[in-house]
Amino acid sequence: MLFAKKYPNPYEFVNAIACNPNHAFWGSGGAGREFAREILSKSHSWYWLSCHVDDYALFMEDEMRKKLSLWIWNTNFGKSTLANHLESTESAARWLMDRYVNELKNLFDDSYENHIKPIKFISYEEKQC
Repeated sequence: MLFAKKYPNPYEFVNAIACNPNHAFWGSGGAGREFAREILSKSHSWYWLSCHVDDYALFMEDEMRKKLSLWIWNTNFGKSTLANHLESTESAARWLMDRYVNELKNLFDDSYENHIKPIKFISYEEKQC
């Protein structure tokens, strides 16, 4: 896995992601965004979001970093599902990437507290029709 060589300890990996907004997990070309694009492009109902991951990622990543500190805190007490995935860096990275996709989907779920309405992007060609 991409992060396993640099971070043999999964706790160090999760803390590095939480503390560094410029980590390779975040940002354009980051592992989280690339994974989200790949997974969402395979779903017919979420394909549109796979094309707009970068448009919503900054807001979602900021929210996820805030939650990550709470997930790490709860891990100390065994209350977080992250605690179940800290046996290896690969398992922790997989859990974080799954959370990344779910948090992105939650942005468009009405029952989610921070949901937003999808924005329809109209290209120049569509305006001409």
